[in-house]
Amino acid sequence: MKVLRTIYLVMAGVMAVTSFVQFRLWLLPLEIVIKSGGYIFFLSSFVFALAYLVTSKFNYKVIHIIAIILCAASIFHWFFLKEKVESAFARMTEEITDVKQYNQLLNEYWRSQEYLVSHFPKNISPEAENVKFSFFPSFLQVGANIQLRYSLPSQQIAELYKRFNKEKIKSFRGGDTNVHSNIEGGMPTTFFYTNESGNTEFPEDYEIMVVTAKPEGDKQLEWNHGECSGVAISQKRNEIVYWAESW
Repeated sequence: MKVLRTIYLVMAGVMAVTSFVQFRLWLLPLEIVIKSGGYIFFLSSFVFALAYLVTSKFNYKVIHIIAIILCAASIFHWFFLKEKVESAFARMTEEITDVKQYNQLLNEYWRSQEYLVSHFPKNISPEAENVKFSFFPSFLQVGANIQLRYSLPSQQIAELYKRFNKEKIKSFRGGDTNVHSNIEGGMPTTFFYTNESGNTEFPEDYEIMVVTAKPEGDKQLEWNHGECSGVAISQKRNEIVYWAESW
């Protein structure tokens, strides 16, 4: 019986440390753990500690049997929770490319930042071809972005170019946000998420136009946090890419 009580105490510490290490592997700050109810992961440690205290006071065989059953159940519960959380994390960090979800995500996810996506079409033009969509939700320190790309008849692209050329506050030829951020007078933009080849830089025939920009960093790191949006237009390909970023 004494050996069992020692095992309860050791396992209480092991499960506490294991839970803490798991949260560090997930890179979750302690405040996120508490707010999300993640402290339930420490339930197994609590059960083992409680088994140690109860059996120290009531050293009966039946009490130990109950304690062993509860401790075993708490371990299974820990692994069950771990699997559920990791599945949820996978969904939260997964790119959504199903264009059928475009309207829902635009209207629901970006509702609090409607001004950032106000230039996006409410509905995709019936004349649009080769439609591509990409959406990443924000997660911890990773920002959210949305991008819609399609081709239109040349006349419509010319009209859109004329419109956004008047609305833009800055523009770049080709490249991506890393390139645009590091040139003199530059600023963050976006990556070419909807490019089928996987190359995240826009070719030179695209003009990346910024129509909304709001830095939220300090003077040293002005764009450490912020948001921006705009379009990228290629008159050569008759394509337009609507984009918005918030980080």
